[in-house]
Amino acid sequence: MKGMRCFAIFVLLVGLVCWVSSSALASPITVDGNYSDWGFNTWSGFNTETENESAGKPVTGVTNGVYWWEEDGVGESGYVGPGYGGQTFDVEGLYTKISDGYLYFMVISGMRGSVGSRTFEPGDIVINLLSNDVLEKQYVVETTGYRFDLDSSGYVSTTAKTGEAGYLYDVTGGDAVLGKGLSNWQNSSDNQDPTQITEILGSGIPISLVFAQPGSEHSVIEGAISLSLLNLDGINGINIHYATVCGNDGGTTPNAPVPEPGTILLVGTGLLGLALGSRKRKTK
Repeated sequence: MKGMRCFAIFVLLVGLVCWVSSSALASPITVDGNYSDWGFNTWSGFNTETENESAGKPVTGVTNGVYWWEEDGVGESGYVGPGYGGQTFDVEGLYTKISDGYLYFMVISGMRGSVGSRTFEPGDIVINLLSNDVLEKQYVVETTGYRFDLDSSGYVSTTAKTGEAGYLYDVTGGDAVLGKGLSNWQNSSDNQDPTQITEILGSGIPISLVFAQPGSEHSVIEGAISLSLLNLDGINGINIHYATVCGNDGGTTPNAPVPEPGTILLVGTGLLGLALGSRKRKTK
């Protein structure tokens, strides 16, 4: 009996050490618009297959805890899939990672980041919370603080203030209204890609968000959300969705599993229980 108890303690200790070690060795992500700490090749991303260069043929995967979607390609006539527009409308990569109690996310696209340009504008970032792969709740990260509308030619020409850039809004809870793609490249009834906040009804929560432009052909949106800000009751999966305001291009990362907050507590409780049981037997 004593041997079994010692073995159980040993197993729990090994599990605890592995858990702590994996957390400690996980490369930290700094929200600064520099994607070098995400662990992928600067030019090709995580995927090195030719499909990654094909418009309308995204590739997804999981690498070192990063859940990614990549589609860095522009086809004939500026096709980016499902719409058109060329490099400016090309969504190239979406990335998420859950670590240290935070949901880290990053978007790389060919879209310019300046709110001053009213022709080409980025969309907002949608956080989808799922239960057994079924969408249950949605949050949105406001990237610009503005809502963009189209003129009769299908270009963004007017703006309206909706909220603050870098704020998190609970769509399911009624804090904001999530709008669909605006472009007239296809029938509005077909363009159902969620792209931006169209109306603010409640209070948002500030988060860490950076909009960077490392080159003339690319922009980076990077941020981090404390998991404590999300209502994760009954949730076991998270992904992010992003699309340009027009809805010409967009994608969704694979579902990342939500860590059980009580895992380390259960291990510690098990060790404490075994230790107390052993002590009681010795004092008898």
